[in-house]
Amino acid sequence: MKPLVLRFLAIVGLAFFAASCTDAGRCQLGAVGCLCAVGSCERGARCVTGMCEACPLGTEDCPCDSGTCDSGLACVTSEDLCVAEGDTVCEDSCFADWHNDGYCDDGGPDSSYSSCNLGSDCTDCGARRNPCVDPQYPRFCPETPDFPSQCWTEPTDCDSILFCGDDPTPHACIEGYRYDCVMETCVESVCTNPEFPVFCDYDPSCATSGLCCFRTNADCRTVTMCHGGWYACRSRTTSSALVLECGATVDDVDCVLPTPP
Repeated sequence: MKPLVLRFLAIVGLAFFAASCTDAGRCQLGAVGCLCAVGSCERGARCVTGMCEACPLGTEDCPCDSGTCDSGLACVTSEDLCVAEGDTVCEDSCFADWHNDGYCDDGGPDSSYSSCNLGSDCTDCGARRNPCVDPQYPRFCPETPDFPSQCWTEPTDCDSILFCGDDPTPHACIEGYRYDCVMETCVESVCTNPEFPVFCDYDPSCATSGLCCFRTNADCRTVTMCHGGWYACRSRTTSSALVLECGATVDDVDCVLPTPP
């Protein structure tokens, strides 16, 4: 009898061990407490040393805590995730007052309209994840939203973006320089005031006078003389520019969307 009893116990023990292995194998990839690869964890969890763990709210790659994140992070509201600020785009350069009208106009996820460029309606849309993922061209400028073909190298200054005449090809330089359409190269810029960093070559004296400098996001294609002064629209798109209308008085100077052909 004793040998039979021992054999029975051995079989029961083996069956129990096999059952526990089967249960462990059912741990779903990406679930909290289970194995993971980067980016594979379920919502509210993150991958740490190969295992998914619950995310502390407000920390990197974790849900935003009431729309806020830890220092150095930005809440990408369309994903409800905290992302490093350097990996997001968020500026209010959308046309006219559309960047703060209660509607998301940048054409990205959860947007109401696509009247403006991605990342240019920060107040209404929140931060957007940087779409330029090529490490050689990681710089995204809302003024040139056709990524990846219009992503830039890291030192690029978005305020230097310039279109030469009717050529739809954008040009850009590093901070402190501007693109010279005649010389077809970057040269030192006279626009050193950070409030007016955009150089628009509308007059022969511009290169040295320092008077041809406009605010951030000014589109040089729209520069127009109105009532004795020069004006420019503060929004850019790759295919077409806004139209600057002088109106009857200085107070009537305005930028409007181009009339469809």
